[in-house]
Amino acid sequence: MEQKKTTIWHTLICVVLVCLIWGGYFVARGKIDKDLKEDEVRGLKVELDRDVLSQIEQVSVKDGALLIEGWALRRDSKNQSTYIVLKSSGTEEDIVIQANCTERTDVDSIVEDGYDFGKTGFSAKLKDEELRSDVSYEILIVLEYEGEDNQVQQKKITTNRYIYSGELYRYRPEEFVKPEIEETEIREVIDNGSLYGYDMEKGGWTYECKGTMYWILDGKQFEGLNSTPSVPVLIYPLHGEQIPEDRTEQYMERGYDYYEIYLNDSHRFVNGEKTYYVVSLELPEYLFAYVRAGSYGNGGTDWIYKEEFQMDIME
Repeated sequence: MEQKKTTIWHTLICVVLVCLIWGGYFVARGKIDKDLKEDEVRGLKVELDRDVLSQIEQVSVKDGALLIEGWALRRDSKNQSTYIVLKSSGTEEDIVIQANCTERTDVDSIVEDGYDFGKTGFSAKLKDEELRSDVSYEILIVLEYEGEDNQVQQKKITTNRYIYSGELYRYRPEEFVKPEIEETEIREVIDNGSLYGYDMEKGGWTYECKGTMYWILDGKQFEGLNSTPSVPVLIYPLHGEQIPEDRTEQYMERGYDYYEIYLNDSHRFVNGEKTYYVVSLELPEYLFAYVRAGSYGNGGTDWIYKEEFQMDIME
């Protein structure tokens, strides 16, 4: 009888040990797979793909956790998974977070009514203490989707949004300086408009305010030019059939709606020793996402300042 009890105990101990070994294996295997996936996501290069649409809608801190919410999709594709990558302005390794994905029928219907993009909404959470408070983090999105050949593909894009001390910004606070213009209307654009791009070295800022785009350009970038500089604007519509009839021909030729504004004295603003040029364009009513614009010199052959960005589609 005693020997039988001993045998049972030995069997139970063996079973427990086997369970612990296999459990440890699966935990370790899961950790290895997670680390490999994060390394894969970090290693992807940022690309420009005008078929990928996204928007960071909110960043909040609650109960010691940072929550990033928004949506992302690729046209004519079905989402598989979404990762958020936080790229530090310091020397730290990029932080990778696998997002929880949800349905966003409001987004789907605006982009392409009736198409099944899968779960396009996302929320990504991490402990607030994982981020340094003295550096900013660029928010990148890695979208995994089912392509035309039914193979899972990946795209890594920038959102042109940044996190600094738990707040959402359209620029890196450590480097950004606003243009110094005191004129009331332009000041309102700078203070209350949405910043979509900037280049502190070249001296260029791109804003949107109340349905109008503004390009504010430091006059120094035009010194020594042998021709009148201009601001070219390329707008990429989501649905070409929405283009006004009088602009359809040039859209069919170029693949985008094109405007070009030549600078003159009416665009010139002087503030002390600084000279700026401000150019504006009322945005079209048709649905579009990407805009490429900046400043041209030397007869429209050389970009001086250039930005390409995606406008916010959802209010």
